[in-house]
Amino acid sequence: MAGCFSGFKQLFGEGQEFSYGLREIGNYYRQYVRLMDHWDRVLPGFVLRVQYEDVVADLEGQVRQPIYRSGLEQWRNYEPWLGPLKEALGAAVL
Repeated sequence: MAGCFSGFKQLFGEGQEFSYGLREIGNYYRQYVRLMDHWDRVLPGFVLRVQYEDVVADLEGQVRQPIYRSGLEQWRNYEPWLGPLKEALGAAVL
């Protein structure tokens, strides 16, 4: 939810039209999850996955500069209006 909401509220210059609708960005992210699952099956261990939440939880072990933490839960302020995004993400919401 945090990643999708971050993209949804961002005004991109061009090429990210999927990010301007809650369902669209949710569906896009689900397709991304499917694609990454495919590569994990085809080439196990080849693609390095870095979860932002993991980096925030273990800052010392992963980065050397301060990190932006407040964005992780920012979407909750808008949760009543993010139903289409939650629905589109389905099981991809962790």
